[in-house]
Amino acid sequence: VSNSFKMVTALKNIVETSFKDIAEKFNLSVEDKSNRWEHVELYNDNCIIRFIDDFGSIEVSFVNPLERQAAEKMKREDNFPTDYPNYPIYFVWESLYPNDSIKFRTNSLDKTEQVLAAKKLVTKRFENIITGDFSWNKLLNK
Repeated sequence: VSNSFKMVTALKNIVETSFKDIAEKFNLSVEDKSNRWEHVELYNDNCIIRFIDDFGSIEVSFVNPLERQAAEKMKREDNFPTDYPNYPIYFVWESLYPNDSIKFRTNSLDKTEQVLAAKKLVTKRFENIITGDFSWNKLLNK
């Protein structure tokens, strides 16, 4: 087994373990979409939570499946995939809760701690997004 394979499965295992209860509650599946970097998605029909390991910093974003489906249907002249919006969870949190008394960020470089901090934010502030509520997006685009 190569080292890259071990790295790839590490993030998937962390996400699966950390979000197990949320995955069961909201019928979320996990998919390892890693190619050149670790990329895992936790998803249902209403929401995608994307995890990317950016050189040790776990970047977590929401993706609206409807926006992604619409973008994927469009063909570009250069044959590259059409981009779709993704919403970094900490940007969404700081925009919607600028004076939040709870600090959800972690300074840890430990991947598990970073994923658990994201889980805490999702469960305390954003379970509505998992059920498909992207209405807040209009507030961010003003």
